[in-house]
Amino acid sequence: MEKKSVKNKVIHSFSEVDLTAIAIPAIAIYKYPKDIPDKYVARVYACSNPTNVIMLADSAEELRKEIEDTYEMNIWFDRMEGDPKNLVGVYIL
Repeated sequence: MEKKSVKNKVIHSFSEVDLTAIAIPAIAIYKYPKDIPDKYVARVYACSNPTNVIMLADSAEELRKEIEDTYEMNIWFDRMEGDPKNLVGVYIL
């Protein structure tokens, strides 16, 4: 079965994104994913399903600052054993 490619919607700030329709929003930060190998990527998830909404940066710290400045209520989880090797961590919002 062929994997479908989704066109990413690149945002410049998480203030551009309305997450109110998502029951359990999350944002995962990845280091140099295969499709964007020269950037850190923060991808919005709806529960455990990835969306096409991403933000790019040169460091995880830049993304973390943006997320923490935008969403007052957040919980950070570092990468755990069994997670993808390029996952930095996940915010539950």
